[in-house]
Amino acid sequence: TRINAQIGALAPVLNSAETVEVAVAAAVEEVPIDALARRYGADLYLFAVPMRLGATEGAFEIEGLAGSLEAEVLGEDRVVEVVDGRFVDAFGIYQVHRYRIADAFH
Repeated sequence: TRINAQIGALAPVLNSAETVEVAVAAAVEEVPIDALARRYGADLYLFAVPMRLGATEGAFEIEGLAGSLEAEVLGEDRVVEVVDGRFVDAFGIYQVHRYRIADAFH
């Protein structure tokens, strides 16, 4: 039920046709991270998950972002600093992170 509610809340974002280029490098080569970025209005949403069993850290680079911004990690009560479209975050085993950068495209 909780996952269905999360998907329902993010459905307009997931169905948005406006993709944004994002590159991610995993610190542990054997645990690659897959990522998808979408623009929804002025906000940017980024969804990321490790694709193999294991913990790792991901270094992200989002095209078109400049300056200092904050990414809210949805459902985790924390933020990550984004500088010139770049940030780093840790991932547990198959841990999904959903990020929202408000007003990224003002």
